[in-house]
Amino acid sequence: MRAFDELTKRGRVERLRLLASDSLHDDFGFDVRRVSLLASHSFNTLCRADLTSGNPLAVRVGEVRIHADGVEEVEAAWLDALHADTGLRVPKLLADRHGQHVAAAHHADVPVPRYCSAMTWVPGRTVREGFDHSTSQRMGVLLANIHDHAASYRPPAVPAGIRADRVIYFADTSRLGEYESQYGSLFVEAVDRVQRHLDALWAAPPHRPHVLHGDFGPQNVMRWRTHLVPIDFQDLQFGFDVQDVGITLADLRRVYDDEALVEAFAAGYASVRRWPLTDQSLAQLLDAARSLNVINLGLNLRRPGLEELIDRHGQRVAGWMGLSPRATLI
Repeated sequence: MRAFDELTKRGRVERLRLLASDSLHDDFGFDVRRVSLLASHSFNTLCRADLTSGNPLAVRVGEVRIHADGVEEVEAAWLDALHADTGLRVPKLLADRHGQHVAAAHHADVPVPRYCSAMTWVPGRTVREGFDHSTSQRMGVLLANIHDHAASYRPPAVPAGIRADRVIYFADTSRLGEYESQYGSLFVEAVDRVQRHLDALWAAPPHRPHVLHGDFGPQNVMRWRTHLVPIDFQDLQFGFDVQDVGITLADLRRVYDDEALVEAFAAGYASVRRWPLTDQSLAQLLDAARSLNVINLGLNLRRPGLEELIDRHGQRVAGWMGLSPRATLI
């Protein structure tokens, strides 16, 4: 049998699907009838598991560990509280045989353990399909309700690794200084500038820090009948609502390039609670911070398409730094 690292992406994903099936049985205690692939992203593979009885489950398989230890326990507790306190439709993370919400799963044909989480199934499709101004506004309402709950919620523990007080937090190792490209020292200088602003934000906080979704975009909101259901809280952070909103707006602007969608999202949010991002210069800084973190994640993962990812996000960072994006391509 071919070694895992010699397989195509399709072959590796197939092995991870088999690992997910084994983990559901061995680590979580479920009788599995079939496991099928749903999606494979930069660091997670997502599967659907049909059981011999009962409702299907979703299984998240992390190929590499980029999140802080303990984040799944915070995720599980907050999801339970969101459902109990607000009635929001959210998935539930399920505990393994040891009471943990992530298992280091093994498979004979996968060289190192992978990290598996099982959760209740959320029907429907992501709102990326047919995303429009009405949906963006409804997403704003949804995030505002999540933040309203977070403002009074006290998580059972806050691992140091989820504090949103640094620019680089995925994989926690900055490789921006090692990257030699046409951008030169731009990324390092940008990280230093963003970090100074983050230090000032934490020195004079706008409110008590609380849990944040961390990746609230159209890819992580499901549409089921008339409901919008937020999913994938694994990137959660502990910080300020302005940071969470900044991530969402950065992704909306990058993917759709339609300022009316941003305005609709802000209007929806403001219909529930105060809109936190009133400073345009801060919005641009948070946009650059998002791109820097994504670039660094790409440098850690080294997946195909890395150069394109760096160029796309690098031009956004260069623009924020006051440089002509194309002028940096020397």
